Amino acid sequence: MKLFLFWLILISLPPFGLSQESNDNLIIASIETETDENGITFIPIVQNKSLLHNEFNYLFLVKKTDEKNNVSINKQSGKFTLTPDETKKLSTIHLNNSPKLNLKALLYIRDENQNLLIAKDSLEIKSIETTSTEKEMNLMPLGILVDDTKTKFGKDYYDSFFTAYNQLPQKFDFIVQVSELPYRGQTSVINVYAENEMIYEFFSRPDEEYIKYQVSQTLKSLSQLAQSKSLKNEFKY
Repeated sequence: MKLFLFWLILISLPPFGLSQESNDNLIIASIETETDENGITFIPIVQNKSLLHNEFNYLFLVKKTDEKNNVSINKQSGKFTLTPDETKKLSTIHLNNSPKLNLKALLYIRDENQNLLIAKDSLEIKSIETTSTEKEMNLMPLGILVDDTKTKFGKDYYDSFFTAYNQLPQKFDFIVQVSELPYRGQTSVINVYAENEMIYEFFSRPDEEYIKYQVSQTLKSLSQLAQSKSLKNEFKY
């Protein structure tokens, strides 16, 4: 009887392998800076506070706006792994000294396997006085596209999307990331992210007309997102 109760209690406990910690709040992203006589260096840092070995990808942007409102964006991206309790510095971005610049750094960390945004951070350095409207506009990364495709189909789709997107008279004020995940056999899934959310998804198919159709549907989804953002801003008080 005692042995039966022991096994009953043991079965009712969650298995160790299934009770793994969630990545929520356990993966910490931060941006640090170092300054010297040559300029300023932005350093993206990621810390793994979980007990798991994880694979991630990252996107790191530094937007520079000068006193004439000229904008340039430096970008770093790639894949990396973190062991339990590891802290890692990712690729840095260095900018030369200039007395009149507004700088905005953005760091996004995604789970490589689930392709989910799990951590982010931002840092702003201002040296130019602007109006509130100008501030808001200057901080928006216009027209940024990120390619995270892995197959020939993914690359063909991204190239077609990139061409169509750059022909738009006005770019969207958010980052667009195209990712690709394996599915079954030689099939993959293309995910398009904007505003840190997946806004369009489809399966790969090696057909030129199919690619053109998916590009048009992607642009349609992005336009709907932009309109939704515009309405939300219009009704802010």
